[in-house]
Amino acid sequence: RSSSSITAQLPFKPPGSPGQPDVNEITNNSVKLNWDKPVSDGGGPITGYWIEKREINSDKWIPVNLSPCQSNRYTVASLIEDYTYEFRIIAENEAGKGTPSDATKSTKIKDPNASIAPDFIKKLKDTDGNEGKTIRLEAEVIGTPIPDIEWFKGTKEISQNAKYTITRDGDKCILAITNATPDDIDEYTIKARNKGGSRVSRCNVNVRSPPKFRLPPKYQDILNYDKGEPIVIKIPYTGSPLPNVTLTKDGKDLTKDKNVSIDISDRAITLTIRNGDKNTSGPYKIKLGNNLGEDEATLRIHVSDVPDKPHTPQIDSISNDSVVLSWKAPEDNGGSIITNYIIEKLDPETGKWTKAA
Repeated sequence: RSSSSITAQLPFKPPGSPGQPDVNEITNNSVKLNWDKPVSDGGGPITGYWIEKREINSDKWIPVNLSPCQSNRYTVASLIEDYTYEFRIIAENEAGKGTPSDATKSTKIKDPNASIAPDFIKKLKDTDGNEGKTIRLEAEVIGTPIPDIEWFKGTKEISQNAKYTITRDGDKCILAITNATPDDIDEYTIKARNKGGSRVSRCNVNVRSPPKFRLPPKYQDILNYDKGEPIVIKIPYTGSPLPNVTLTKDGKDLTKDKNVSIDISDRAITLTIRNGDKNTSGPYKIKLGNNLGEDEATLRIHVSDVPDKPHTPQIDSISNDSVVLSWKAPEDNGGSIITNYIIEKLDPETGKWTKAA
């Protein structure tokens, strides 16, 4: 008589996948997980759960618990701060382990009460605005705890007033500069600070406006120089974009004169005249212009020089030991009143001129 073998099998299968676990109560070295039981227990009671972890960008899943977890909650300990992990759950019954759950979202291990230094996710940008309009500066900053914010124009802290409006909307920080003028041209700084540290972001603000001279009082009078003295005159102005400049004297354009140079920066005009003499004296007109307008200033320059020679003297009368002379004053007195004349005589025997009066 023949015989056959019989294999005994359990009347159920391994369980299905548990629900995707939720991550709760993150600390600097642990997380708490909870999950839903599988929809299918495979026909037999679930005997426990296995928890696995892996570091981000790794394919290796590492068991967490040494024995099955009997509930659907578990605290994963001995994690490394600032590392990022994923977690998944496997259910088990007497038929064996089922398929893993979907992994959690990537979770960074960080003490929720730890300070995080401010970080600008949107920095200030260099900004141009028109005169008379409002200029708006905007930055976005994050940090834990929420950073305190300070604004600066140059090195001076800005306070809320009619000129400046400071607002905050979540991470967004805004400074509004109302009725912009050339005086608002500067570097602006936002400083974010909390107990974790501080960060700054900076930008330059430019105000577009027609050019306008800011003539110092001393330049409104006659400017006196001696012959040969270097003439360097620096005149502040406002205006943007950078204006064109022209220089004239007695209606003549001096822009290409080799003895004269005129340099322009974004804040000042510098007029330089080399080898000044009496011919240098006179009114100089400087004109600035850009696409928004123009302005003009007049400088009155006087250079003191020696006078021209007098006209040829005439002999009015002669005596046995003297003569009376007369002459006409020089055509040009050199820019100042003639105070006296020196009369010289020629000795015919020596051929030398000597002072006579």
